[in-house]
Amino acid sequence: MKECRRGYGPGIIKKKSGRGVRVFYFFNKTTVKKLSKHSKIKLLRRLRAIQRKNHKESSRNNNKRRLSSLLDGNKGTCKVIVAPKIFDLGADENRKNLTKFLERLRIFVKHNNLRKITIDFTNTHRFIAAGTLLFYSELSYLKQLINNKTKLRYIPPKNPKAFEVLIQIELHKLCGIRKPKSKNANKYDDVLNWKVAHGIVVDNQQCAPAIEPHEGQLAEPLINGIFKGLAEAMANTVHHAYAEIRKDGLNHKPSENNWWMFSQARDGELTVVFCDLGIGIPRSLPKKHPSIFHKMLSLGKVSDHQCIVSSVELNATSTKMPGRGKGLTNIIEIASKNKAGSVFIYSNRGMYKLTPGATKPFSCDLKDSILGTIICWNVTLSKVVS
Repeated sequence: MKECRRGYGPGIIKKKSGRGVRVFYFFNKTTVKKLSKHSKIKLLRRLRAIQRKNHKESSRNNNKRRLSSLLDGNKGTCKVIVAPKIFDLGADENRKNLTKFLERLRIFVKHNNLRKITIDFTNTHRFIAAGTLLFYSELSYLKQLINNKTKLRYIPPKNPKAFEVLIQIELHKLCGIRKPKSKNANKYDDVLNWKVAHGIVVDNQQCAPAIEPHEGQLAEPLINGIFKGLAEAMANTVHHAYAEIRKDGLNHKPSENNWWMFSQARDGELTVVFCDLGIGIPRSLPKKHPSIFHKMLSLGKVSDHQCIVSSVELNATSTKMPGRGKGLTNIIEIASKNKAGSVFIYSNRGMYKLTPGATKPFSCDLKDSILGTIICWNVTLSKVVS
């Protein structure tokens, strides 16, 4: 037995022997002895259990510190939020990054005693219509909750094209700052063709400037289908989307039923995107069509994408108004017959899409909720048949 210095508690020590074999010893306050194989295994298991416990506690503490850092809202502080590299809903990784970014933005706004919130777009190099509209709509929505003492600012992208996109969608107006000087505006035709619309009532006239310039390249049924689809989306927003408080942690019910729209002509394709930040189709369907929803529920758990599919297929509406409820079905049928475009619908976690060449629509649930509804039409210009 070998004596140890006083003050040491019981434990395990490793000592390398002359032949390179590790020998385990157990020591208490006064003695050290070589462990048997059985004791060594028993104590190693105990040691690993302690290590796992410590690791979990350390992870919890790190998460608490990270959250505390996010929620640090002392007066006079400023917060910088790094924007995603790509604003997109199509790819899983891009959608995850975007929804996490918007979640952090909501956390900062919720604790609104910050002096300044800055969005850092330095590394952002691509803005895709659906993801960009979701961000723009969310920021417009959050702007209503920011008090007058909190300034909203942004650091522009290094990418010149991304820089011009933010100018074109007039992000500076949302932030209440002077318009940045454009550097290469005439260089990017697809950026100049971005159009933004916003409203609180059913009014297709606000959407007309986005579609009318392309009437010569679109078949008449397709133009009518887009307008009917937009009218239905607006009507749903006004009558149902904001019926309850949105589950975003802000506990805020907007005083107006806002909707937003983007349009973009690029590479021979017209993209029209519509967004509302209401309760979403999965939460509005039980209110609009309770009997249909109960039938679905009797077959098992109802997923978000199943609610979207049912909403597309239904023709009746709770208001019983002629022509209502057929807009989405109309545009999907026309796009399918012409094989000249695609339709994407995102609502909460659900996703529905119909693409050219597909024999039937595809729908599924996604991991990340967008906390709202986005409808996107991609129409090929000059290739549709009437």
